[in-house]
Amino acid sequence: MKEYIDILKQAHYSLCSITIYRNILQDEAVKIFSQLIEELNCTNPIYEDLIQNYHHLSSLLIDLYGMNDTMTGDLWQNHIINLITTDENIFSLTCERDAFHKIPAPLLGTIEQDLKYIQRLFNINGKILQNILKEKTSIDIWPSWELQREYVQPSHIKNILFQSDNWAREVKHLARHYVQNGCGIFSKFTAFRWIKISSADKCNLSNALMGVHHPDPIQLKNLIGYEMERSEIIENTLQFIHKLPANNILLYGDRGTGKSATVKALLNEYASKGLRLIEVSKYHLNDLPEILELLQNRGLKFIIFVDDLSFESDEIQYRELKSVLEGGIEVRPPNVLVYATSNRRHLIKEYFSERSTDDEVGSQDTLQEKLSLADRFGITITFTTPDQEKYLEIVEGLAKQRNLEIDKDELRSSALKWEMWHNGRSPRTAKQFIDHLEGKLKLKNKIGI
Repeated sequence: MKEYIDILKQAHYSLCSITIYRNILQDEAVKIFSQLIEELNCTNPIYEDLIQNYHHLSSLLIDLYGMNDTMTGDLWQNHIINLITTDENIFSLTCERDAFHKIPAPLLGTIEQDLKYIQRLFNINGKILQNILKEKTSIDIWPSWELQREYVQPSHIKNILFQSDNWAREVKHLARHYVQNGCGIFSKFTAFRWIKISSADKCNLSNALMGVHHPDPIQLKNLIGYEMERSEIIENTLQFIHKLPANNILLYGDRGTGKSATVKALLNEYASKGLRLIEVSKYHLNDLPEILELLQNRGLKFIIFVDDLSFESDEIQYRELKSVLEGGIEVRPPNVLVYATSNRRHLIKEYFSERSTDDEVGSQDTLQEKLSLADRFGITITFTTPDQEKYLEIVEGLAKQRNLEIDKDELRSSALKWEMWHNGRSPRTAKQFIDHLEGKLKLKNKIGI
């Protein structure tokens, strides 16, 4: 029992002594764990409180990780590692910017000490806590915090921390993790939406940045056709990721030709290289200065994605976008690009009346201002409707990807009927046809028709 008393006292001291990673003390599970440790350190704890807090903590951990098929091992220990590998603090932010070498020695010493304290909390796993509670309450039936999934391979940093007996020695490994994966919300998600917030909340801009839990998984290898168009976009994106000069891009063309899919596929291809995607509605473009302020000192690369961009003649949000693209008083951060898609070459609707010089003195200046928005994008890539043969090539390619067993002539004939009955020739129509065909064939096999 004396061994347990020492463990509990060290844990209580460690919780009080964390400095750089103090954010983790605001985590709900850590708060309950702290209450539990405090009660266990009492000479005469209230048994009901001990039991309630243990089960409350168990419930939280099970909700977080119980059905997570990428998780294995002790739930509490997994949680502690997740907290430190995603925490946003002066150390993780500095490392994200690849500036570990600039951290002063005294600060580095404080970080190492923090990691020692946090490892003490990590070491009190579910089995140890159950043994302590059994001594205190004489109860020996507790929910298990252990998940055994033999096929799960923990991440590199998780493996290192699980196996290390001294986390203070793993500072450089942790620094490399932050360089590669970022920290804070940008380490938890790769895709985001900018959500409009009230002025009262603008002191906390991250409230407006919402992580997308299930981004579209489309891969570049799944996109068929338009290889030449995509190659220029890929090349520009690689230049950007490698900190080389790169351009904002306008993907213009007919509906359903894969413009948006191309941008989303870029994220899935290069997220592991530090690329993040933030979707911003045209109605929120006035927030671009706030978004840039949030991103400018980060070490990751961000594409601001504006889908289906076009403006009515009386809308003025385009002026903020023009300023960000080129010509504003504040320079666009080098870690941010804008990729936009549109079905309209001239992004702002114009009318013949606007071409008349009778309505307004300097009306041609107004017209040129509207036409110049598209010109502010350094690169414009055009996606045109495929001809019949290109459409059929896309259909055949998708059928091959899905391993559909169907006669080629029958496939082509059915695909042509589908495009006439539905939305015309496009990659989107081809995918919709293949979805229909795959479902139809699998249903036949399932019910034995």
